[in-house]
Amino acid sequence: MQETLIGYEAPPSGPSYIGQLAEVAVGTYTELEEIIAPAQAASGDLITVEVRIRNLHTGTIYIATTARYNGIDIFPTEDYAIVDPGVTRSFYFSFTMPNNDVELRVWSWYWTGEEWYQDDYSYVDIALEVVAPAISLWPLAIIGGLGVLGVGAVMAFTMARPGK
Repeated sequence: MQETLIGYEAPPSGPSYIGQLAEVAVGTYTELEEIIAPAQAASGDLITVEVRIRNLHTGTIYIATTARYNGIDIFPTEDYAIVDPGVTRSFYFSFTMPNNDVELRVWSWYWTGEEWYQDDYSYVDIALEVVAPAISLWPLAIIGGLGVLGVGAVMAFTMARPGK
């Protein structure tokens, strides 16, 4: 159970949906400082992303974050955090890398005392890692072996027929 700020009703939980996909300028009360994610990942890899959000307000506020990739909403491990003025708080998301590139969109929110307000937006691209198929060297070894045997057999046959 989260603690409550004096003078505020605690939010029931973090934002339940992302809302409009319009970009938001630098936030009024929050700033999405950094999204730490891998530049690329293989399909099926577990991706963990750290999102750092700073409280720009002069007082302590509730801050939350949400994210979306490929039309799928994802939520951090905690619904929201109580963040003091000037402090940066990290939130963590995880998802399984699909079989395509991903644009991970992230929003920061603050609690007004009555509702969650979408405040800042940013995104990061995660490329699908192309895994080179494993190449077997056995066919080359067999071809090379046949070539050696072929040359050797011709030489042996020629040497076995003196005078010809």
